[in-house]
Amino acid sequence: MILRKFSLVTITGSALLALLSANSWASRPLGTTISGGITATPTAGRIEVDHRGYKIKTNAPADKNFRGFSVGQMVDLVLDGPANSPNTSVIVIAAHAAPLESDHEK
Repeated sequence: MILRKFSLVTITGSALLALLSANSWASRPLGTTISGGITATPTAGRIEVDHRGYKIKTNAPADKNFRGFSVGQMVDLVLDGPANSPNTSVIVIAAHAAPLESDHEK
């Protein structure tokens, strides 16, 4: 009887750990994140951040919303690979969130 209860607790605990780890992996960004200011007007297929051009992946979320950004705006780019690879593309473009003002800065 005690062995059955212990087995049930072990199986349940293992299942919970497996499910919790899946959620943490699902929330990780796919690739490198780049933050900076847009230095040239975004065009179809390209965006320039801090004077470096990045290719926008076709049919990715970035391809659908790049028109909403303009020169001088601070953005975060999520890439589908390393930033220094010529085959890397931008998959997400998001407005850069301003850091929260802490109490000691007021």
